Amino acid sequence: MDRFINQPGENVQCSVISNIRFLRDQETLEVLESRKLNLDVNESLGISHSYDEDDTLEIYITNGTDKVLILDSELLLKQIIQVQFNNGSSVGRLSEIEFVNGILYASTNLNPIILAINLTDGYVKNYYDFSQLIDFSSDMDLSNCICGIAYKSEQDMQILISIIYRFWITGKNWPFFWEVELN
Repeated sequence: MDRFINQPGENVQCSVISNIRFLRDQETLEVLESRKLNLDVNESLGISHSYDEDDTLEIYITNGTDKVLILDSELLLKQIIQVQFNNGSSVGRLSEIEFVNGILYASTNLNPIILAINLTDGYVKNYYDFSQLIDFSSDMDLSNCICGIAYKSEQDMQILISIIYRFWITGKNWPFFWEVELN
């Protein structure tokens, strides 16, 4: 799983499967520096990032378990969060992720749901069931796995006291994607 992270004056590419981080020229994308990541990740299913209150980069990685790995701006492991439901049960295999406004949104392998995770305590704040999309894809003889989630930032809406975030989601080998609203 690769992810490009734009920072002022530079682009960082994290290739978690290869365990390498590339610093690239912002205009030409030429590799300026490469460095081995100090991670023991056999499988990376999702990677996202944010900037904390001090404007410091944090990177989030899922590895097919119920854990989220948090790395610092030097790509060193800072924290491991075990994600669970409020009743203490495990969330299973976290997959694709997107970090939006303090919440990590994650799909889970082989389940038609997206979780909204509070990384402060590791608990699922909300979940969204997309069984109807799975039913639609099954009718077309497609995989029943949601495996892509992308935040559509320019389309946020505030309705009364709730903010609605828009995402694109897709499934494994689906030839289409859906725009969904989550609040």
